[in-house]
Amino acid sequence: MSLILEFGKYKNLNIEDVYNKDINYAQWLYRNTLTKQYDDIYNFLDNKFKNKNLIYLSFGKYKNKSIDWVLENDKNYI
Repeated sequence: MSLILEFGKYKNLNIEDVYNKDINYAQWLYRNTLTKQYDDIYNFLDNKFKNKNLIYLSFGKYKNKSIDWVLENDKNYI
């Protein structure tokens, strides 16, 4: 089982580390059909994103949190 990316800007990093560092990139990978060639990576991402159409912040103190999460936890931030 290999969860190491062999391509892209996070080449040679573990997908779980990429998910924690840049959730928007992980979400892009999940939507990109290229990752379906990499079953282990796709399955990891599928468990994280399946049936979830969430939008994640890519900035600020809530970076990598979904807008839904921010609304539930800090409405004033939105």
